[in-house]
Amino acid sequence: MKIVGNISTRIFEIDSIITAIRNTPSYVDGANKQIKELSNELKVKTEELLKDIKALKKIIKYLKGK
Repeated sequence: MKIVGNISTRIFEIDSIITAIRNTPSYVDGANKQIKELSNELKVKTEELLKDIKALKKIIKYLKGK
């Protein structure tokens, strides 16, 4: 069930990134750059989460077929 652990970890990471974006004050110098970096990291983590979900779906489909 490593995939389930990966999925929960990815959700936690995504939540942390979203919180960091929300807490970044827009009036600080370099805030746009920081938000852009966080957004890129969010995109990567979301793609990883989707891959893990697809893998889990395949496993479930395989197990239903048995």
